[in-house]
Amino acid sequence: MLDYLRTRKYVSAYDLARDLNIGEHEVELILGLLLSEGVIVEYKYKSACNVCPLGKTCIKSECINNLRIFRLKNYRK
Repeated sequence: MLDYLRTRKYVSAYDLARDLNIGEHEVELILGLLLSEGVIVEYKYKSACNVCPLGKTCIKSECINNLRIFRLKNYRK
């Protein structure tokens, strides 16, 4: 999962589950661990496509009202 996060600036839990073929529950557990260890940073957006970092690439019809976006704490590409 860390390799996947390194290749993207921002990612949603849905993207992680889909692209890595991991169940949503497992993704949430891993994200919780990474958050508690300070490896990733979480951003929460509520119907704010204009400020969401995924706003230009997501499918608006599939976006949920309480979107959680993650990135590595020290992201460098």
